[in-house]
Amino acid sequence: MALGEEYGKRFGDVKGYEKMHVTAAYNIAAIYIPLKEVLGSEETIKLLDEVWKPGALEKKAKLDRFPPRIFIALCRKIAETMFGNKAGFEREDISKDRTEVRFNIHSCPYVRIMKELGCEEACPIVCKQDEYSYGDMKSIVFERTKTTSKCCVI
Repeated sequence: MALGEEYGKRFGDVKGYEKMHVTAAYNIAAIYIPLKEVLGSEETIKLLDEVWKPGALEKKAKLDRFPPRIFIALCRKIAETMFGNKAGFEREDISKDRTEVRFNIHSCPYVRIMKELGCEEACPIVCKQDEYSYGDMKSIVFERTKTTSKCCVI
């Protein structure tokens, strides 16, 4: 049985929005773990970062087309839905006004799943995709001061 299938059965009881994140986390682990055996951790992280970076940059190009006030409104709604408690995150809202959305994430399903699967060191693969997708946008400031994983304080 392939690792992805094995992990799918292991985490199959997860439902709702959390399922998307848990599935992504175990699929990353299923790719990362065997590659790490051949290339080592650092090289595998670099390789997967290079593979997934173009998709994140394409996403950024699409998001950059939104006027800032529309993007902020979308971001607020998406953060509540996709990065809230029902999605497996422990999120604390700091500010949600018309000009900014600020929140702290205290617990993340990617860290939880990757830690459980023994590959927490692969978490930067996920965190960097956010930087590529939302960093350096024309009218939006994306700031991350640290992450919930010990391995990737930014």
